[in-house]
Amino acid sequence: MKFIISRTSATTEEKPCEGTEREYIETYDERICSMKEAKARGWFEQWFNKTHSHEEIGEDKIRGIDNTKWLVWTMEINTLKELMKFEEKNGNIIISNSWLTPVDESLKEIEIYDGYRE
Repeated sequence: MKFIISRTSATTEEKPCEGTEREYIETYDERICSMKEAKARGWFEQWFNKTHSHEEIGEDKIRGIDNTKWLVWTMEINTLKELMKFEEKNGNIIISNSWLTPVDESLKEIEIYDGYRE
């Protein structure tokens, strides 16, 4: 199974650990709001450029969909044994849904928890 790999103390540019590879993943961000709210927040203009799309879904309602590719660090971990070795080597980990919303919603993130965060 492929995971996005990150480190609490690192930026997204820094390699989080050995064995990770850089890869673009396709993401989406969907928002439903009124036309007025979309214009007030600056979303309306975004939804008409190359990376965004939109759809009117009723009287004064619009759905904006942002399809973007993000450059992330990834790694294949296929067994529980591999996951346990990963933790032994890198320290405490958190497995969760990524802050990104990948088009492939089964893609999870492993954060190497090496610093405080809220």
